[in-house]
Amino acid sequence: MASSSSSSSSYSTEEDELICQVVKTTVSFLRDQNRPQAPLFRQPRIRDRKTANETLIRHYFSPNPTYGEDSFKTRFRMIRRLFTRLANDFLEHFEYFQQRDDARGKPGFMATQKITAALRQLAYGVGSDMLDEYLQMAKKTGRDALNHFCRGVISLYKGRYLRRPTMYDI
Repeated sequence: MASSSSSSSSYSTEEDELICQVVKTTVSFLRDQNRPQAPLFRQPRIRDRKTANETLIRHYFSPNPTYGEDSFKTRFRMIRRLFTRLANDFLEHFEYFQQRDDARGKPGFMATQKITAALRQLAYGVGSDMLDEYLQMAKKTGRDALNHFCRGVISLYKGRYLRRPTMYDI
């Protein structure tokens, strides 16, 4: 068996240098990983809920919306009239969907934003972190909205729509 310094070695000098560089990089990386690091402090993300709600209203719910009924149906997987009915029912029966002040004393999300968040997650199968840019909603708030929406749908509509089929239905 030939040694690595022998001319009959299966590795070339160029390959040896590349492997040496990989080893050095790996050791350096591991050394950096073991160093105590100063804790990272994130700047809190300031979300503009009011502007996000105004944009949502302008796009879909104003008397002359930017996106028409076809776009609404495509994006929400329902007609606007059904969304409005859901929003009214949820506002009437569930405190969560009523706008309240947050811990800072700032107005919270409107029902349209919370229901839109839940429906987008259900319609597109996306995670709640996908709601940040358009709705200006944190991941946890999006998850909460989805949870409250699903429980609300069951609570409000199970008697009529989640019942056992009757002989007439069959």
